[in-house]
Amino acid sequence: MPTTGGERNLRDVAAPFPSTTIVGSADEAYAAPACVALLSAATAVPEPLPCLFLDCGCSEQTLARMRRAFERWSVPLRIEPVEEALADLHTEAYVSRATYGSLLAAGLVGDHSERTLFLDCDTVTLGNIAPLLASELHGRTIGAVQDARLRYVSGEMGVPDWRERGLPPALAYFNAGVLLIDNLRWREQEVADRALELLRDRPGAFPIVEQGVLNAILAGDWWPLDRRWNHAPAPALAIRVGERLLTRRTMEQFAPPAIVHFVDRFKPWHDDYPSSYFRRAYVQAAARFATEFPQPPRWNALRWAASRRRMMRAWRA
Repeated sequence: MPTTGGERNLRDVAAPFPSTTIVGSADEAYAAPACVALLSAATAVPEPLPCLFLDCGCSEQTLARMRRAFERWSVPLRIEPVEEALADLHTEAYVSRATYGSLLAAGLVGDHSERTLFLDCDTVTLGNIAPLLASELHGRTIGAVQDARLRYVSGEMGVPDWRERGLPPALAYFNAGVLLIDNLRWREQEVADRALELLRDRPGAFPIVEQGVLNAILAGDWWPLDRRWNHAPAPALAIRVGERLLTRRTMEQFAPPAIVHFVDRFKPWHDDYPSSYFRRAYVQAAARFATEFPQPPRWNALRWAASRRRMMRAWRA
């Protein structure tokens, strides 16, 4: 198997973890990032983990590219078409059917694994995830990281009916981009069925669709994980100098995260994403794990500045 490079340190391995399948979902537009997300995680332990890709409308050519990438890394891959199962759910400009993939993940993994690690396609794994997979969930259905921006269910974009549900306003709200799922509890609690019923009965009611629904259903039934398992960097110019990360306005101690989640609409494979430590890390991962796909464009300051000006004019219009 090809070397994973110096970014990943697998020597300090946690105690054996429950059998786990890594799951991601994507349509044609996000298939290449999904390949990066899945493979960077699957190879971030001493023995590669099996992956399940939920296909939401990828072409046969794209799926063939994905299979070649996984074969090159000797990572087991199963592909399940789910577009029809999600066909009646609400979609809009930034909400595709692939957005709802996390709801189907644990059910489709079935009894093949005790746990599912669901990853959004805009994540990349940069460190050993064995400690994450060995995390104790303390009897809860999932482990997740509290959302860095939308911290509580009562937030403006949180759970819209938190009062009716009797939820405390300061109840923590998790980000659904990285979920460690206890498959048996998920199925016993009928999380997928309840979530899909809510989404179909109240289309567009939850501001952050599946994330809001899961926070409503799993309120009090999730265990908080360390932020290094779902780190959301701001899309800003940034350089790493030794143990510090410098931006135009800040200088902070740098603690390398294990999983980086690009939550903003600007993604590191777009021209709009500024040069930074995290973009360079993403580009390196894409070159390693998704060589079968077109690579992210080289960063160009003039092109980025022109793109940002166009964007600002559009926002003001």
